[in-house]
Amino acid sequence: MPTAIVLLRAVNVGGTSKLPMATLKATLEGLGCTDVRTLLASGNAVVTTKKKGPALEKALEEALATSHGLATDVMVRSPAAWAETLAKNPMPAEAEADPSHFVVVAFKSAPSASDVAAFEAAKTKGGWVEPVHVVGAHGYVHFPKGQARTKLSLAKLGLGTARNWSTCQKLLAMAAG
Repeated sequence: MPTAIVLLRAVNVGGTSKLPMATLKATLEGLGCTDVRTLLASGNAVVTTKKKGPALEKALEEALATSHGLATDVMVRSPAAWAETLAKNPMPAEAEADPSHFVVVAFKSAPSASDVAAFEAAKTKGGWVEPVHVVGAHGYVHFPKGQARTKLSLAKLGLGTARNWSTCQKLLAMAAG
């Protein structure tokens, strides 16, 4: 069975959307996933599953809403797709030098060209200084002063969830081994 990387949006961040990782693991197992391993408490898992990405996303979203009253979005990536995402990082120096402040945003779907243009216009008008690059269904952002101090809003690009570079690499290593 194929391996999948599972990313939940806005779980256990700032005291909202509480979900113990043991509950996430049990829910994934209830959906037929095996070899379920979680990373940190922010909604990261690596699983073995027969379900394709979109089917697993939908099934997990529905299960969490039904069983736990948790409305959250799920993004699933294959290890090969995740490796490609990390390899396409347009700011490798920033990621290497400041991995805890460099994030990869996994979007539910790739932002349209018009959404990227609207984001760029809003970024210019908003005076945001953080460098942001969008490549396919992923965004790459460096927050040199940390995410808590930014005024940057990625909402114009669509629904997504961010992981810092260190977590991204750990997830890839988990999926590989």
